[in-house]
Amino acid sequence: RQVAELEAAIAAFAALPGRKFAPDEGISLGALVELEQDGKPALYFLGPCAGGTEVTVGKCAVLVITPQSPLGGQLQGRKLGEQLDLAVAGKSRRARVLGVS
Repeated sequence: RQVAELEAAIAAFAALPGRKFAPDEGISLGALVELEQDGKPALYFLGPCAGGTEVTVGKCAVLVITPQSPLGGQLQGRKLGEQLDLAVAGKSRRARVLGVS
């Protein structure tokens, strides 16, 4: 069962089209999002599955989130430069979208 789940996850990521997001385009599946939270930047990849997986790209840690996750759901449709109040673990945190690619 676990092997089948991993194969499905690999297929889902392989099916994602490589694309570049326009500055006025909202966050959606396949976006690499840089958020500033509490004055610190963090990178998230909005993927089709495997939420919670952390990968290192160069020297940067990137956390995979899904559209179904609380954070992923709150980020969908947001745009570069937008400020928002995120509900994280029952608390509201101020964040700003620094980058979408």
